Amino acid sequence: MAWNKAEIVVSGETVNGQMNMSNDRVEIEIPFVQGVEIGSSITADGKDFKIDTIVNVGDRDETLTLGAKNDEQISRRTKGKSK
Repeated sequence: MAWNKAEIVVSGETVNGQMNMSNDRVEIEIPFVQGVEIGSSITADGKDFKIDTIVNVGDRDETLTLGAKNDEQISRRTKGKSK
């Protein structure tokens, strides 16, 4: 999937970032925010996630890449009666 711009709420701050969702993973890239840690809850694009990985890109305290599990249920079509 492609990266999409989104408002991210993390550590009580709202920041503009990007997110990339796949079937079971979500990657979120945000500007550096102090106090973000593994196990923290974040809200991205109106959905809640729990952070399980953090990468301080280049160790420069500029950009964080956060990883989380995508627990969103995938809706499946059910077989219906023909009309």
